[in-house]
Amino acid sequence: MNDNNSYSSYFENFFKDIYHYELDRKDKIEKSLIHIISIIIVICGVSIYFFDNLPNFFSCFFAIMFFALYFMLIYCIFVSTYFFIRTYHNYSYGYLPKPKEIEKDIKDFKEYYKTIIVNGDKISNKVEEDMRNYITTWYIESSEKNTTNNDMKSYFRHMTYKWFIGILVFLILSSFMFFLNNLLK
Repeated sequence: MNDNNSYSSYFENFFKDIYHYELDRKDKIEKSLIHIISIIIVICGVSIYFFDNLPNFFSCFFAIMFFALYFMLIYCIFVSTYFFIRTYHNYSYGYLPKPKEIEKDIKDFKEYYKTIIVNGDKISNKVEEDMRNYITTWYIESSEKNTTNNDMKSYFRHMTYKWFIGILVFLILSSFMFFLNNLLK
């Protein structure tokens, strides 16, 4: 019986650790994007500056190149922002029941076992065993849901970073065309 109890305790702790790991992972994923969105907001300001201060272009080539690069910059901003939003929204995470719910379940288990078992000592052992199984099941189900959500969030974070690189590339290129045109006028 002692080996079975340590075996059960091992898995209970294992699933508990996974549950807490996934909640920590959720926070890390969300915090990792704060700097990126701040930079994207600044780049939006730069792109608005470009639009408000459109120069008379030196040649048709400069105009076409600037607008092609500028619209690619805007496109990358929109796509990156889309993936950023997908990283944060439409996820429902699994959490353990509230203490009042657990207390109610304990009372329900006690009432149930009172109808079956007469000895009070056995009732408390059965209730404890059932509650441990019940909470372990919550850890398993919540961890599964949280892992799936975090995997999706990681994918969308990766896509945000990928499109952010495009933003930087097209910002540099469109800035180059914008300022080079102003120098050549």
